[in-house]
Amino acid sequence: NLTTKASGVASGYMYTIDVKTGSMKNVLGPKKGLSGKMSRDLSKILYSTKNGSNFLTYILNIKAGSSDSVVFKTLADKCVWSTLNKDDLYCGVPTDIPDGIYPDDWYMGKVSFSDQIWHLNTTTGEVHLIANLLQLSNSIIDSTNLTIDKTEETLYFINKNDLSLWALDLNQ
Repeated sequence: NLTTKASGVASGYMYTIDVKTGSMKNVLGPKKGLSGKMSRDLSKILYSTKNGSNFLTYILNIKAGSSDSVVFKTLADKCVWSTLNKDDLYCGVPTDIPDGIYPDDWYMGKVSFSDQIWHLNTTTGEVHLIANLLQLSNSIIDSTNLTIDKTEETLYFINKNDLSLWALDLNQ
């Protein structure tokens, strides 16, 4: 998939490309502030879009063509799809979101978040708080570049504030 660079002042698009035919299909957009992450089985897209001076988060079911809002607000850049369950996501979710132009202000470092890590089942809508990062680390962590190991025992991420690498044991 291809996504245009997200900006709260410009319309964004997400495309799929058929590698056999080379044909390109618009699956999402135009939407201001659009950033997205496609599921590993290519059936769903987690995406975030600008909403006034804030943002909203959705799950698009590609086959059904329907979008449902997610119970928490986060930028798609702060999430990773599960390696074991095609319907599951792990996301860094800000505890407070100041007004701004999103995602631009976050990309440029004008805004920083203090995150919690949440688990979401995109089929049932069920959510679980996995970790309050401030409580665990006594540091303000603005998570980005989330990755997960194949056994789904450890979630890795970068603290955008100081570029430090963090690992979260998901078995605790």
